[in-house]
Amino acid sequence: MSKKTTLSDLERKKAQRLRLMTELYDMVDGFDAQPVEMAQLAVRLELDTSDPEDLLDVLKIVHYLRGEGLLIASGPSGETMRLTLTHKGVCEVEESRSRPALPTEHFPPLDTIEAMLSERASSKNNGTAKAGRLTALAESDRLEVLRITRSLQEWTSQLALDEEQRAEYSADIRTIEAQLDSPHPKKVLIRVALESIKCIAEKANSSPGSVGSIVSSGISSTIDRFVARF
Repeated sequence: MSKKTTLSDLERKKAQRLRLMTELYDMVDGFDAQPVEMAQLAVRLELDTSDPEDLLDVLKIVHYLRGEGLLIASGPSGETMRLTLTHKGVCEVEESRSRPALPTEHFPPLDTIEAMLSERASSKNNGTAKAGRLTALAESDRLEVLRITRSLQEWTSQLALDEEQRAEYSADIRTIEAQLDSPHPKKVLIRVALESIKCIAEKANSSPGSVGSIVSSGISSTIDRFVARF
């Protein structure tokens, strides 16, 4: 009896990243200077960005791809975020398509996407309860996010951020503030913005013993503790 082939969580994540990249590539015909709105891409990916679970999934993918230099993300996190392929991203999609049975630096073989899609269709049916948890923001959480945001603003001057990193760090803080001001704040956007801030601080302050490294460590610990129960 043959065993059913399933993708591990890591393989599934890699396949989802590749699918986003290939869809984005097709939308711009391989042009690395044409931005696409998240909402438009979500339609191609058969995702509902009003569904907190779908939105969290795609924002995590974008965060990874941006960190690896495969795409550029601009604007606030959400449906109006604009995504642009980099030259590096275009080259890796084309490499994947020219050798679909082989992996690339960041992605599994293109052929594995079909397996990922069939598994995703069945797992989506089990997401209703989780979506409810991702949506609601308790008053105690709102106050805690407000406290953390104020601390992040105070720590900015102590981090060794270049101009681009500082702009991204500030944009993530504005995303959190906008959600706190909203009558219906989205937990998923707050969580992704916090994790992005943590990543920026860690990348920019990797020298052991420096002031920036100490502050970055404090930021990471603060965010990790909060996100773990958020």
